[in-house]
Amino acid sequence: MKRIFILAFTLLLICNVWGIKVGVVVEFPDGKLWYRCLNVEENEDGYRLMEKTGLNLEWSYYNTLGHALCKIENTGCPASNCFCNDKYWNFYTAGIGDREWIYSSVGFDGGSSCNEHYCAKYGDLLGFAYGGFGTKPKFFEFRDVCRSNKRRKNEFNVIFNNSASINEIININVSDKRDGKGIKNAIVEVFEGLPGISKIIFSGKTDKNGSVSFSINREGKYKIRIITNNKYTPVQKILDLYVYKKAITTTTSTITTTTESTITTTSTITTTTESTITTTSTITTT
Repeated sequence: MKRIFILAFTLLLICNVWGIKVGVVVEFPDGKLWYRCLNVEENEDGYRLMEKTGLNLEWSYYNTLGHALCKIENTGCPASNCFCNDKYWNFYTAGIGDREWIYSSVGFDGGSSCNEHYCAKYGDLLGFAYGGFGTKPKFFEFRDVCRSNKRRKNEFNVIFNNSASINEIININVSDKRDGKGIKNAIVEVFEGLPGISKIIFSGKTDKNGSVSFSINREGKYKIRIITNNKYTPVQKILDLYVYKKAITTTTSTITTTTESTITTTSTITTTTESTITTTSTITTT
């Protein structure tokens, strides 16, 4: 009985300390996504939670406002000048059942209560995107981030021609690297520049064979973002696409007329008349 009580108490303690899961999604300016499911304490503040991500973070501290996030990895401003330009790490949250990000109305750990700073709850998602006000990361549902890692070991292949002419049909095929089967409903997005920041000019999903087609009517360099489900690692790939003006091929046929010249060679035959000189010797006999 005593052992059962100790075991129950231990389980209760573990649940209180590591009782909830929270997902974190970070989208960098080049379109790359980082995400992780964390085990955290219930009501843990945002600063302590983010320190558990393993990301290289730089913070600045502002007394009653608490910590401000200045830099993630190599993107952002130094802690000594956290808001060095008009771009910063936008902070969003979402709960189970939400279909879009909600801009956080509170900071990471300022104040003394959950009304003044973020407090973790089961099923929360924290989203971060670097840019001007309102820049959002790609949205994921909680179940997409907090799945067993055993289900995210597969990789996927993308087959396409990365150069095309204006209005040429561009075919993209997304397949499972392990068995070569097409991946259905993979999201294919084409951007004029950096994914998530620049204008999107095409968005579609792959068919049952893992294929999708589109065309572009203006030359330039584009970015293609392909997002699969969380069965695959990485979840997405960013690829370059070059669109050129249609080349005009002019075929010039050169017809060469050869005029055959007949050269008549006149042979002059010189006849030499050989002269025979006869010498007469006179012998006088005395």
